[in-house]
Amino acid sequence: MEEPQFIDEPAIAEPKARAIKRLGKPAGGKKAKMSGAALSFVIALIVFALGLVLCVIEDGALNAQITGSFKDNTDLDQLGGFFVPFLVFTIDFTGWATTALGTLFGELAIIIGAVLVIISFAAGQGEIGKATKENRKPVMPSSAKLYKYGWLPVLPFLIGAGIWLLLWLLGMSDLFSIHMVIATSTTSLALAYIGSRMKALAIVFAFASVFYVVMMGIARMAAGASDFLAVLLSSFVTFALVMFTYFSVLDVPGQEMIFRHQRTYSPFNDGYRLLLEGRAAIKENKAEGVKSVSAGLEKLAVAKANAEDINKYQHNLGAFIARVDDITSRVGILLQQQPIDPKGWSYLC
Repeated sequence: MEEPQFIDEPAIAEPKARAIKRLGKPAGGKKAKMSGAALSFVIALIVFALGLVLCVIEDGALNAQITGSFKDNTDLDQLGGFFVPFLVFTIDFTGWATTALGTLFGELAIIIGAVLVIISFAAGQGEIGKATKENRKPVMPSSAKLYKYGWLPVLPFLIGAGIWLLLWLLGMSDLFSIHMVIATSTTSLALAYIGSRMKALAIVFAFASVFYVVMMGIARMAAGASDFLAVLLSSFVTFALVMFTYFSVLDVPGQEMIFRHQRTYSPFNDGYRLLLEGRAAIKENKAEGVKSVSAGLEKLAVAKANAEDINKYQHNLGAFIARVDDITSRVGILLQQQPIDPKGWSYLC
């Protein structure tokens, strides 16, 4: 007879049909996701290295030629003007009148990220305060997880802006473009969806953000505001900051696992423990045993509800949900049996 134990995420066995379907795929979804993100960084590193070589050979002559090919192209004047003004960060509304809205997309991504940080931080602090009053461990609500995603575009922008400001103070701002920092910060949108079940959005945002960065770079050279080296350097440094923020500073994959565990496996284990305690108590005190079992079923219901919420868009918890349904249905049948026979509860070992 099967003997279920307290479980953690890796211990959940997939249904046979799903396991067969997954044969031939790389083991460990997290490794595949990380490899995809790492591959994008390797590609960016190669492009940066090749571009850097072009910029330094012949004493920068090729850098000047590449920059001049865009700057001297009058067909690009309109594109250059489209990406010139900041519409929000400088509180300058002239761009609205001229419809020069190029930087608005990057600015909005950063502003929305900042708003998510504030909202999610407030939600998390509210849960911590409530848990302290109720003398229990805090269980962060869904909105609290947006805290790390909000920082994804914000932190690289702040660091990149700090680098630009330092170079400006040193009279070397020509080496770095704040416009490219804003544009490249939008690459974090793809990373925000790379670990979810909505991977199509990760691909869409990846292509959209790369297109936006390229257009911003061409526009800055066309406007004569930055040369090719500055565009290349500022965009690569910002993208490296995005990757560093995702994997090291925030450790989004690891935090996602902790978040899932807190909302699903923790209440499951609490509920399963109550079921075992109820099984042991039924023989001597039926009322107390049934009360403990009922409390355990309530915990399992919470775990299942949270798992279904996560399962929609974020992570595949189908096996976990099936496990909860199996235990709940078995226990429900046992509770209906009269008289209650503790030997019939051998499934809960």
